[in-house]
Amino acid sequence: MEEVLQPDLCVIGAGSGGLSVAAAAAQFGVPVVLIEKGRMGGDCLNYGCVPSKALLAAAKRVKAARFNGAFGLSDAPPAVDFRAVMRHVHEVIGTEMLCPAKATIAGPLTAVNSALIGGIPGQACRTVRGARSVKAMG
Repeated sequence: MEEVLQPDLCVIGAGSGGLSVAAAAAQFGVPVVLIEKGRMGGDCLNYGCVPSKALLAAAKRVKAARFNGAFGLSDAPPAVDFRAVMRHVHEVIGTEMLCPAKATIAGPLTAVNSALIGGIPGQACRTVRGARSVKAMG
């Protein structure tokens, strides 16, 4: 039997915009269903803005350390452990991707007709009939 979810708000797309909308609504106690076909957080969180800024922050620290001698500090060049830097980047991504606690996570969207969700191996199709919807698909 098909499961029918009936939230007050259905958010399609869990990128930075969709996550923000779903989190704000959940904080106000609004029942929310959040639908994402790919990775939670979208391109900005997983591949673009957030990882780039984490790498830039590490690079700025290395650059600043190269001028330690001017402040009377050891001017030995910093050793860069790229694996550790990348581990930091992934930790930042994990920290930034906090899913709204009260939002129900649905899965990939295969067709929109009140929002029919399916195509997940091993899961039954679910229909979402939200009173309102937000399309936040980049």
